[in-house]
This record gives sequence, structure tokens and C-alpha cells, in this order.
Amino acid sequence: MEEEQSKECSLYLILEGVVPLENDGSMTTEEILLLHEDLPLYDPDKLPERLVRLRQSIRDANNRADEDLQAFRPYKKNHKPALFSHKGYLQWHGSDAQEQIWDDIKAESTLAVFKLKVAQEIRTQKYLDTIKERGITHKSS
Repeated sequence: MEEEQSKECSLYLILEGVVPLENDGSMTTEEILLLHEDLPLYDPDKLPERLVRLRQSIRDANNRADEDLQAFRPYKKNHKPALFSHKGYLQWHGSDAQEQIWDDIKAESTLAVFKLKVAQEIRTQKYLDTIKERGITHKSS
């Protein structure tokens, strides 16, 4: 348990840039031990080896992330987003309608005002559909 906490502290310090990713000699083991209140509780003789393993794990993860990104770019280029959902509806994300709605929202003073106007349009459409169904002619005021 203590070793896990020590690894978490060390990893956090490296990821945050407090402890350099490369062992360039700028920080001694004693300086690193003083950086976090939990680190002095652990065996200082094991810290250098732990740091070497952690640094290598971080470098490996960074390399894998770069490789994944390189593989993902051609996949994304060759597999365009679907235009329709699995239920046959037009996709909303990335559509022209989505862009237009964002422009309309920006034109309004607040999102709340825009929501009220959309709700008003929905109510109007429901009213017009109802009177059409009943066979009543709508008279504009």
C-alpha cells in the first residue's frame, strides 16, 4: 500500500513537471524526497530505481499516444462521419443546422432568450397543426 502511494506521489510530481522527465541531474534524490510530505516515509534507497521505472513508463505511454494518433489520422480521413443515425435521422453533430443554430444563439442576447423563442415557435407550430387537423382556418390578427 505504501509503495503504491509513493508511486502515485512520484508519478504526480513527474507529470506536473516538478520533477523532470529526463534525469538531467538537476534534482537530487534528497530534493525530490522533500517535495511531497508522503515521500520521506518510504525507503530513500528505492526512489532512484522507482523514478527510472516511472520515467520509462511515461515515455512509453507518450510514444504509444503518438503512434495511436498517427494511425488514427488516416482512419479518420478514410472514414467520414455518417450522415444518418442508426435510426435513419440526419446526424446533428457537425451538420449545417447545428452551425446555423449556434449562429442564431450568438445573435440572441442570452441562451435563455433563445430557448424562449424556440419554445414559442414550437407552441405556434402545435397550434397551427391542431387547427389544421380540426379543419379550422387560421385568421391572422
